[in-house]
Amino acid sequence: RNNNSLLQIERKSFLWSASLNRRGIASSFEQSVFEVRGINEISLPNKDEVTKMARQLFSNYPDFLGRPSLTLGLCRAVPSSKNCHLQTSLFPLDVLTFGTPRVVSSKPHSRNSHGEKWGDGISIIGLGEVLCCIEIPIVGGLLVANNLDPSSSSSKSITKREHDHGCLRFTWLSIKNHRQQQPKIVLVTEIAGNYRPSLAGNKLPTPAWRNMVYCSTQRMFHAYVMWRFHLFVAKEYRRKIIMDSHIMYDK
Repeated sequence: RNNNSLLQIERKSFLWSASLNRRGIASSFEQSVFEVRGINEISLPNKDEVTKMARQLFSNYPDFLGRPSLTLGLCRAVPSSKNCHLQTSLFPLDVLTFGTPRVVSSKPHSRNSHGEKWGDGISIIGLGEVLCCIEIPIVGGLLVANNLDPSSSSSKSITKREHDHGCLRFTWLSIKNHRQQQPKIVLVTEIAGNYRPSLAGNKLPTPAWRNMVYCSTQRMFHAYVMWRFHLFVAKEYRRKIIMDSHIMYDK
């Protein structure tokens, strides 16, 4: 059991990119690569166990957002029958509302909402085996604006997809390396679809000053949150390995 203290899951890299296009649609991509070390006598969970664990962790992301250490106690996660609401602590105002998580079969996208590549450093995702991919729909909240019709002369013309506010996509990939006994873990998170932040405003094309405000505030905070979330998932994975090893030795 002393081997548990040697077990390390080390983050080798964190890459991210995010943008707001001329239609006010936001997109982002965050990727962490982890290596597992010090497990010569410890068995790793099999694929089914990893998939089950990842599905649970990804689906509970709204609860992670409500952690006091993340928002300094300013927000809390409040579940309802169909959705999960990230609300302000003092007043019941929905900052973000998330729908029911859904399992999808997809690899992370290599391009953003502009159609541009995320970057050469993120090409590693093409080598990985997807063990779990979850999407959490964005339903509404103070940080969500209506989707505007770019073909209309009226800045307040709402598209037929006004209720399609995009989603958060979470992917767990495993990448085998012939030089290493254990595969690398790659966690990828994305803002995908038609998420239009309130900071984008109701004018098309999105004014440059609004783009600047979004990119210097909400965009940066989202990257920080995902940096923390990736690390949280890795720690939970390490905890599961240790717990499973205790059960194995107790037998």
